[in-house]
Amino acid sequence: MCTDLTLFPLDIIRIDGLRFKIKVAFKPALRVIGAYAYHFCMAAMTPLRRVSGNQDMHRKSADYRSAIRRKIAADHRHIQLGRIAQGPSEQVVAIALRHTFPEFLATAAKTVILVKFLRDRLDLSRAEGTL
Repeated sequence: MCTDLTLFPLDIIRIDGLRFKIKVAFKPALRVIGAYAYHFCMAAMTPLRRVSGNQDMHRKSADYRSAIRRKIAADHRHIQLGRIAQGPSEQVVAIALRHTFPEFLATAAKTVILVKFLRDRLDLSRAEGTL
């Protein structure tokens, strides 16, 4: 089922397949690596009860808000590093390379040895979306 009536049925199935792959990837990240098991603490943070809702950040000092932003950024970095440690799937790497490779070749310095190596061996008749 989909609430967006403008999507084609095959697109809905493809998107749902991607959602399922992401959902499956979270289990090892949580259980094996512990990427979501740790949250950075902040001693000065106002304690909240579990169901109390959000803090009123606009009523806090600028230093407190800055400290909260640093804490949240640390949490995000910890989760991202855990996901990187798990390793991306081959398909994710292929998609990322497909989208960034032409830009890399176009913007990298002409003297970079890797770029020279790749340009000499690149078969433009087989590479979609490249220069």
